[in-house]
Amino acid sequence: MNNRYLTEGGFVLFISKINGKTRPLLDYTLHSAVEKETPLLYLSLEMDGAALINRLIERKSGIGEGKIRKGALSVAEFDSFRKGTDVIYQSPLFIEDGIPVELSDVEDIILKAKAESGVEIVVVDYPGLLKVNGEADSTRRLKKVCRELSRLSKDHSITIVGSILQPRSGKIEDEEVLTSLADEVIDLRSAHSQG
Repeated sequence: MNNRYLTEGGFVLFISKINGKTRPLLDYTLHSAVEKETPLLYLSLEMDGAALINRLIERKSGIGEGKIRKGALSVAEFDSFRKGTDVIYQSPLFIEDGIPVELSDVEDIILKAKAESGVEIVVVDYPGLLKVNGEADSTRRLKKVCRELSRLSKDHSITIVGSILQPRSGKIEDEEVLTSLADEVIDLRSAHSQG
């Protein structure tokens, strides 16, 4: 991935298959917050913070997915788990979870994270779950969300990264509108097959 948006601000959009939607965001988060030590806020709209941390530790430690939750770790895996946990907890990673987020609240969340923690990157998993007052159609709602996230990235010089599935409408024009709202689009639909 081109990392120029790490300092300049921009809206980066991953397009994924349903069973691989979270993986690129986890990898991006680990690369940015853990390896590069860039302050990052993860808006976790699908899973709670504990589940997200477990997924990040599994990815960082190379432990099979779900093994932490099941408690099925070998001695070597437990050592990797401990080391991965230490590294992640020492990183400038901040998680906002457990609340239904209105699109209108995202700007306040970003400004607070920038002021309190110097956040430079915001990961939104998954933008389609942001609530938009008065909009029931999922494709129109996602367009509004992407348009607003793009605006926020410019107005506040912050990188915003999101992951979407191809539009439910199946229309190429809907996909083109969504991708035109991003500064960078990474299409991962054929690059992976599991999440």
